[in-house]
Amino acid sequence: MSKTPPRRNASSEQPRFTTPHMLNSRRNESRQRLNRLSYRKNRRPEISSGRVIAAILAVIVIFLLIFMVWSLLHKNAQSVRIDNEQVAYIKDVKTTTEEFNNLLLAKLKEKTGNNVQINETVTLVPVHVSSSKVDNNTENVITEVCSMLTYKQEAAAITVNGEQKAVLANSEEAQSLLDQILAIYQPDDEDDIVEVSFVDDVKVESVYVDEGEVMSTVKASDILRANTKQAQTYTVQEGDSFSGIAAKCDMTEAELLAANPSITADTMHQIKIGQELNITVPVPVLSVKVVKEVKEEEEIPVTTNTVENNTEYTTYRKVISAGKPGKKEVVTHITYVNGYEESREVVSENIIEDAQPQTVEVGTLTP
Repeated sequence: MSKTPPRRNASSEQPRFTTPHMLNSRRNESRQRLNRLSYRKNRRPEISSGRVIAAILAVIVIFLLIFMVWSLLHKNAQSVRIDNEQVAYIKDVKTTTEEFNNLLLAKLKEKTGNNVQINETVTLVPVHVSSSKVDNNTENVITEVCSMLTYKQEAAAITVNGEQKAVLANSEEAQSLLDQILAIYQPDDEDDIVEVSFVDDVKVESVYVDEGEVMSTVKASDILRANTKQAQTYTVQEGDSFSGIAAKCDMTEAELLAANPSITADTMHQIKIGQELNITVPVPVLSVKVVKEVKEEEEIPVTTNTVENNTEYTTYRKVISAGKPGKKEVVTHITYVNGYEESREVVSENIIEDAQPQTVEVGTLTP
């Protein structure tokens, strides 16, 4: 049997000859393939203008967010605020509000010489701010802020029965003035003085006042020593005269007569020891009480012991033994108010020598 030759693939079978037309066709196909490869190589993706703008805006937003976060986290100064109103910046970010207020108080105390209370509220708030707005010298800021503040300064108030009468710079000045007023009524014979004090409840209290309320010592003294007329009684003493009493009470004779209608110009020279007269005396805002101790010897009278004699008539009387008076020391406290005697009080009696009684014999028979 004869063998059949294998069949060739028609696509892989090469023509036995090439025509000019076929050659041109192959050349055209090669050029087209090269052109496609070159186009793919040189081709660039197209980007729309909208996408470019959106990308730029996104970058800007991100940058702003980063800057804001940085600003919030990075505080390079502190804002000084008076009643929440910003007035200055300080560079020191570690100083607390309390410390800053203490610096203000110290500066104001240096100015006034006293402790002060600031009327406004001063606070520090950490901030990020341009360095050109920040004062690097905290002391300069302290001085500037102090000039914007109002304040009350510590002073000493003198009160009488709870009512404020005078305000001085400090307690030393106030107490010194009170001592001077007491000294006006201080008698020379200090050994006999038991007490020198104010009649009313007088106190020196710490207060905070505006600067204009602090008085000079002279003005405060005038206020505390201002006088009003007050009615009192005066007990006539040995050596007193009507005109002398009027002068002692800073009154004229006519004023003293008017205060005592029962006395006339004809009888005013007949006043007696122990008699009480109506007087008007100047009474200052601060009345001073002086208690003086007086020691006097007094006689203790003799007592009598009676012995009856039944053989004599009732008209009979005979001293059998004479008695002897005793002695005692009487201590009296005399109270003067603003220089005028107000009262006397016997505080003790000490017997120096006992009295010896006398013995008298008397008759009992009726005539």
